[in-house]
Amino acid sequence: MNSLSVLLAALAGIYSSEGRPGGELAAEELLKASTEPCDLPTQTAPPLAVELEETLVKDSHPLSPIIRQVNPLLHWIYSDLNGRIRNEISSRMMQTELVGPDGIFLSEKTRVGLWVQTANLNYTTRTHAAEETFVILGGKAIWQAGDNAPLEEGIGTVIHHPSNTPHSNCTTNSPLLAAWRWSGDISIEQYTLKG
Repeated sequence: MNSLSVLLAALAGIYSSEGRPGGELAAEELLKASTEPCDLPTQTAPPLAVELEETLVKDSHPLSPIIRQVNPLLHWIYSDLNGRIRNEISSRMMQTELVGPDGIFLSEKTRVGLWVQTANLNYTTRTHAAEETFVILGGKAIWQAGDNAPLEEGIGTVIHHPSNTPHSNCTTNSPLLAAWRWSGDISIEQYTLKG
């Protein structure tokens, strides 16, 4: 089993234990992808390579060594969602979609990927039709959703946002690495940045 397959299977395990239908669906698609052949070319260094490396080294998650092995094959892009996120924010975040309409492995049912946010960045309030679950793999951030009080969450925390729930997060002195999944209506056209 190659490193990418190991990563996909490990993420499937995390999302299947989430206890939600969207998590189960993401797990099924990840497991299916983990058995598919894949020959990816080596990519150029990601735009936020320093920040990614910091999250993989400092207080690292058990998946960090696998992500480090797979990273040269991942296609990282700035998280601008086709211009829906302002440049002053999007230029400080990057993502790679592993499974989904724009992923390494095609799925029209779910999106699953990895995401990096730089230190000291307020990713302001946004909503989208997709339900969403983050799993923090490196760093920490202050998260706020709906009318709930903001909470600082760190490595291993699972953060779920139901469909159309306004939510935000803010990093402090360290960057953030998270796995994310979208289920339900996964079109980016329903994404709105409010802050």
